[in-house]
Amino acid sequence: MALIRVFPILFFLVFFFGINLAYAQITSFSANPASIQSGQVTTYLWSSENLGGIKLVFPCVSGIKYYYESGAPLACGSTILDLATNGAYSVSAANLSLSGASVEVKAVPKTAEGIYDESAPSYAPLTIYPVSAIITEFTSNTDTVVSGNDAVFSWNSQYITGVNFNFSCAENVKIFYAGSEVPCGQIAFGTNLAAQSQISVSFSNISQSKKTISVTVIPAMDDGTYDATRSKSVTLVVEPPPPKIPKVYVYSPSLVALSSGETTVISWGGIYISGVNMNITCAYGITASSSADPSQTLPCGTYAFSENLPATSTHALSFKNTVSGIVRVSLKIIPFLENNTYDATLAKEILIDVSRETPPEPVTAPSEPIAEETSNTVSPSESVESQSQTTEVLQPASAPKQEPTPSAQSESSQDVLRGTETNTKPVSKPPENTAADNVNDGTENGSDGIEDGFTYTFVGPLHYGLIHDGDVKALQKILTLEGVYAGAIDGDYFGETQEAVIRFQKKHGLSPLGIVDHDTREKLNELYGSNQPAADMNGVSSEGNSSSGTASDTPRQKNIFIRWGESFISFLRALFSFF
Repeated sequence: MALIRVFPILFFLVFFFGINLAYAQITSFSANPASIQSGQVTTYLWSSENLGGIKLVFPCVSGIKYYYESGAPLACGSTILDLATNGAYSVSAANLSLSGASVEVKAVPKTAEGIYDESAPSYAPLTIYPVSAIITEFTSNTDTVVSGNDAVFSWNSQYITGVNFNFSCAENVKIFYAGSEVPCGQIAFGTNLAAQSQISVSFSNISQSKKTISVTVIPAMDDGTYDATRSKSVTLVVEPPPPKIPKVYVYSPSLVALSSGETTVISWGGIYISGVNMNITCAYGITASSSADPSQTLPCGTYAFSENLPATSTHALSFKNTVSGIVRVSLKIIPFLENNTYDATLAKEILIDVSRETPPEPVTAPSEPIAEETSNTVSPSESVESQSQTTEVLQPASAPKQEPTPSAQSESSQDVLRGTETNTKPVSKPPENTAADNVNDGTENGSDGIEDGFTYTFVGPLHYGLIHDGDVKALQKILTLEGVYAGAIDGDYFGETQEAVIRFQKKHGLSPLGIVDHDTREKLNELYGSNQPAADMNGVSSEGNSSSGTASDTPRQKNIFIRWGESFISFLRALFSFF
C-alpha cells in the first residue's frame, strides 16, 4: 500500500522536471551576414527557452582578428558573459591570411540556477575573406635626393602592430638611419617600426652618376613573419654630390690707400680650398713685408710666402714707397686647391696705393711779377715758357701732382698751363674778389662760407692723387653743396674726395668711377657751370664775381695752339693716373 502511495508522487516529479529540462535550451543562434569582407561587421542573433542567459566565445584562428563594434581589438579566446536569453551582439573581423577562413563562435546556455552548461553549446559559422591591403599609404617627401641629404618616408597600415623596411642595393650607395648604416636587400631594422609613423633616412652616393633604389615597407605579422605580398614601395633617385667649386672671398676693401710704412690688414675666406698664397706685383721703389717677419722683404712677381696661409684668415702687410708720389701695386690672393695646385684664375685682387710719407719739395715759380699782356694772344715762345715753369705736372704716373708755393705768381703760371683763363690780369691788380676766395684753404669743413650761387666750369679730368689743386678745391666746394662731402676744402684729391665723387656720380646716375671723367665733368658744368668761357683753376673771374668761377666775356681769346697743348697735358695727367 505504501508503494502505491509513493508511485504517483515519483511519477509527477519525473514528469515535471522532464518537461523543464526539455525546454531549457538555445533554440536559435546565427551570424548575419554569415560571410563578410575583412573589416565588415556581422551581428550574432540568438533565442532560447527557460534559460538564465548565454555567453559567447570567440575562437582563436590563425590570421583572424576580432574587433568590438567600437573598433577596439577583441582578443581571440575572449568570452562575452551574461548576455540576455534572447538578443544580438555585433563584432567585426579581419582575415590577415592569404585565403578565406571560417570561424565558429560558440554560444553557451546559462541555466536558471546561473550555471553555464558547456554540454549544450550552439555554434554560428562565419566566413571572412582576406584583407586586400594592409599598408594603406606609403609616401616619400621627394623622388630625388642629393648624396648626403635625407628623404622622409611616411606610412599608415591597418590590422597590424608594426612594419619593417627593405632597401634595394645599388652600387656605391649607402643608407643611414639615426647615424648608423642600414643593410640593403634584407629586413633593414632589428626592431619593427610602428604601424603608423615616419622616418628620415640619409643616402650617400659616391659615384659620379645617378642611382635608383626601391624602398619597401613590409607588414609585420603577429606570428613574427613579414608579408611581402602586401607591402608597398616607392622609387628614389640618389644623385651624386654636387661638384666642389673652390672659391675665395675677400673681406678687405678692393682699393687701399697707404702712406709709406703703414700697415694694412688683409682678410679673406675660402671654400673647398686648402689654403692661399699672395702675389704682389713688382713696382719701382715699392717693398712689402709681413707682420710675421717685418725685417724680411717679401718677393714680388711670385708667391710671397714659402708656406701657404690658411684658407680663411687675416694677415697684416706693410708697404714702403721710396720714390716720389703715389705708386699703385696689385696684391692677388691665389687659392691652393685640395688637389695641391694653385688656380690663378680664381684669384682675388686688391689694389694698394702707396704714397711717400714726406713729399718732395714743390718746384716754385719764378719770383718776377708777370707783366701785363698787351695783346689778345699768347705767342708760342710764351706758351713754351709757361709750360717749362710748370713741368712738375708731368711727373711719373705714380707720383702725385706737386703745386708751387701758393702765391699769385704760381697760381697764374698754372692757370696759363691749364688753359682755363681767357683774360690775364696784372698781378699788381688782382680782382676785388675771386672764386678762389670762395674755395677755402683747407681750414673749413662743411658748407660754411660757401654761397649757394657758386658756379664753376671744368675743362679737364680730375683724378685721385692731385694735391693743392684749384680745380679740386672747386670740386670739393660743389660736392659740399651737393651734400655728399663734409671734408676739408684743401685741393687734395684723396680717399674722402674720391668717395664723395662716387656718391655724386651715384646721385646723378653716372658710372661710380671716383674720377671726374667726361660724363661727370659734363654733369658738373650742367649744374654749376656758366655760359661764359671757362675760368682758371683757382676760380679767378674777370669781373671778380665772388659766386662764379668762370671768366666773363672778353675780347682776348686764347691761341688755338695753347688750348691744344693744355688739353694734351690734361690728357697726359689723366693717363698717368691709371698706371
